Amino acid sequence: MQCFDVIDYLNGLCPPEHAESWDNVGLLVGGNRAISSVYIALDPTDEVIETCAGEGCELLITHHPLIFNGLKNISENDYIGRRVLKLAEDGISYFAMHTNYDVDLMGDLAAERIALRNCQPLLKTQEFDETGIGRIGDLAEEMTLGQFAEKIKSAFDAQGLHVFGDPQQKISYAAVLPGSGKSGIDTAITFGADVLVTGDIDHHAGLDAVARGLSVIDAGHYGLEHIFIEDLAERLRDQFPDLRIIEDSPRDPYFSL
Repeated sequence: MQCFDVIDYLNGLCPPEHAESWDNVGLLVGGNRAISSVYIALDPTDEVIETCAGEGCELLITHHPLIFNGLKNISENDYIGRRVLKLAEDGISYFAMHTNYDVDLMGDLAAERIALRNCQPLLKTQEFDETGIGRIGDLAEEMTLGQFAEKIKSAFDAQGLHVFGDPQQKISYAAVLPGSGKSGIDTAITFGADVLVTGDIDHHAGLDAVARGLSVIDAGHYGLEHIFIEDLAERLRDQFPDLRIIEDSPRDPYFSL
């Protein structure tokens, strides 16, 4: 099988034109080649690339892109350059699908995990279409914020949550925005959400959201977006049964004491 067979499928699944203008998705390193194994991870870290090479995979797919801005040189003295060189030297093609995946799959996937109903996009990204990042919808049944936080922890296998709000507050209308979700607070409030589930919420943003009537559950950037790995692996196994698909092991970037 050729690398571009897989890439053509991925581009059909989440078209590159659905990505945000600032994003950098698609084939970022390498080219077409015969492949037998694919490695899927959230971030293209040194450890991920080493593991991918050690497994003998010819294609690495991640959610977060390795390259965002233009490179003036590729050097081992720079962490991005070092990773690019490692990929090239080991004959690994590298593909990223980021905000295009967020728009086409991540929002619905996250909403399904917590059984949101009557969903619509939270943040619109394209004026000509009804697509967007994140979802907002009704819970199947009303519950307290504390109960909902437990549901989030279980649904995403999250290692820890930061919850801003009254644990006894009644929740029936919720927004979910995997990734860094501070930008979704205003929109969630405008929609009338009781709670926003997201990541990377700082102290002041959380307190201010509660003061404005919105509870916030911060399940971590990795804590919500790691669902990309399992979802894409299942899709590739269904589409390409002869390919060996390897899912990256859990790699939450920090630990709590």
